[in-house]
Amino acid sequence: MSAQSRFVLCKPHKWHVQELGRGPTVLLVHGAGGATQSWRHLMPILAETFHVIAVDLPGQGFTRLGARQRCGLEPMAEDLARLCAAEGWQPRAIIGHSAGAAIALQMALTLNPVPRVVGINAALGNFRGLAGVVFPLMAKALAMTPLGRSSCSRPPRRDAVRHPADRGHTGRGCPTPICGGTAPLSAIGPMSIPRCP
Repeated sequence: MSAQSRFVLCKPHKWHVQELGRGPTVLLVHGAGGATQSWRHLMPILAETFHVIAVDLPGQGFTRLGARQRCGLEPMAEDLARLCAAEGWQPRAIIGHSAGAAIALQMALTLNPVPRVVGINAALGNFRGLAGVVFPLMAKALAMTPLGRSSCSRPPRRDAVRHPADRGHTGRGCPTPICGGTAPLSAIGPMSIPRCP
């Protein structure tokens, strides 16, 4: 199963989007300096049960930044919500990694119905001291420079998605559909991701 990769113009950005699977919609939002590539292992597992959408945030991955003033938390959440509306997506859940979790929470305030939000290593607070000054500047600089974008994201290879089964995992007792298990993700827990033994 391979993800459909495409570009969507939803002003002010030209978004890079990957979609995979059918069912209730789950939106994946990467963290600062990440890209859709960040989700390459999780997407096929979720796509067994869900319609999975991963986007590159503005100025990162393959999404072209349309306006520099749209790089903050609130503008990115607004722009991503506008993209969802334009594409007709109504995410049941938004999974955010790092700063993507903060964007997911901000988005949830504006969407109706309100989706569940799952944070993976969620960056929800501000750094203190020198890190509070340096880290945000570094993240913005990385997102703005072509060198930073190209070195942090590469087009996914077709053979890049790997699962423990690829490394001799037998799948015995594994609940994931990719291993031949029958338990749907919803039966394992609300929006939890099963782990192979």
